[in-house]
Amino acid sequence: LFPIFTWLRHYEIKKWLPGDVVAGLTVGVVHIPQSMAFSLLAGLPPVYGLYTSFYTVLLYTFMGTSRHISVGTFAVTSLLTQTVVVRFTVTSALMFLMGIFQFVFGIFRFGFITNYLSAPLIQAFTTGAALQVVTSQTPSILGIKITSATAIPVFFRVTVVYILCVQNTYIRSIAKALNLFLLHVLIIPPLAHCRDKMKIPIPTEVIVVIIAIIASTFGLFQENFNVSVVGPIPRGLPAPVLPDFSILGSIIGDAFAVAVVGFAISISLAKMYAQKYGYQIDSNQELIAYGVSNFVPSFFQSFPNAAALARCVIQENTGGNTQIVGLISVIIVLITILVLGPVFQPLPRAVLGCIIVVGLVGILQQLSLLKPTFKTSKIDCLVWVVTLLSVLLLGVDIGLLAGVVFSMLTIIFRTQRPR
Repeated sequence: LFPIFTWLRHYEIKKWLPGDVVAGLTVGVVHIPQSMAFSLLAGLPPVYGLYTSFYTVLLYTFMGTSRHISVGTFAVTSLLTQTVVVRFTVTSALMFLMGIFQFVFGIFRFGFITNYLSAPLIQAFTTGAALQVVTSQTPSILGIKITSATAIPVFFRVTVVYILCVQNTYIRSIAKALNLFLLHVLIIPPLAHCRDKMKIPIPTEVIVVIIAIIASTFGLFQENFNVSVVGPIPRGLPAPVLPDFSILGSIIGDAFAVAVVGFAISISLAKMYAQKYGYQIDSNQELIAYGVSNFVPSFFQSFPNAAALARCVIQENTGGNTQIVGLISVIIVLITILVLGPVFQPLPRAVLGCIIVVGLVGILQQLSLLKPTFKTSKIDCLVWVVTLLSVLLLGVDIGLLAGVVFSMLTIIFRTQRPR
């Protein structure tokens, strides 16, 4: 149940500890702006993201079998959480039920269910969800107000409003400035060139946050320009609170979807790194670890979590070797919760929106896989396109269901019409 007590006996201090310390410090620092950003994406106060990053990482460190994945807040699970927050304004019950699903699946050894979630399905779903996230952040980045209209998918509503807004000269200038800021500072910055030459990658998100906090503090952005900021962040860990059990029946479908998606994404990354570095992953133990990492934090103002590709890459590039990285990163997050929270009060929310968008670049690059998939298998390509369009047209939750159903139909088709 606690693999850490098995591998810790064989831990090579001289060989692994230096890399784990550097990676832990770096990932811990990156957790801070990302967790607040993804918390806002989920429709929750920024501090919820810090609580999530603390409890989930701590629990997974003791129970997980992957040495290289970085669990915590993640864009796709945050977006799925938002659909529940809009209806019920709470997430503890969702996380509670999600944790139970994953834990029970692990106990009954249902880790094989990911075999039915094909790579094209996962790639298309995460890409579509990433596009939904990008468009959902456009209002906060550009200051556009989008009225709720459930009949029109948010992806198209935001896109149309953005196009209409940039017809205005004043707003167009703001949009251009922000686009240039994203392009030159975040996406293809000179910092990236320097980072590639350094042994320790520069956490670009942290640099941007520091600059934004300083500029907002001395420029009085909120007072002078009515810029929306993060606002007060309470110090200290929250007292445990029971989830609202009265809504469990209403969100059971949502919880199941988030549980499967979170596990599928996390286990895919875990298997990728395990194959790359030559060690084994126990899918059932991973399910148990994810279940506990969601069940326990549900009592402490947290929200559903999963492994995030961007942090996994940072952890690998900074020399992370084992789950000790998680323990060190947890210390950084805890210090922020206990001491540094008020420092982030003047941080503009638009900056967090930019961090979310840039953090999804790696996922959006999966669009380049569509062409080789078409050459390899026309049916897999069709699954790709149908799932992507379903997520964009129907929303993340229903789009996932449509993608899974269509993927299963293609499996039946292949079985009935073998080559």
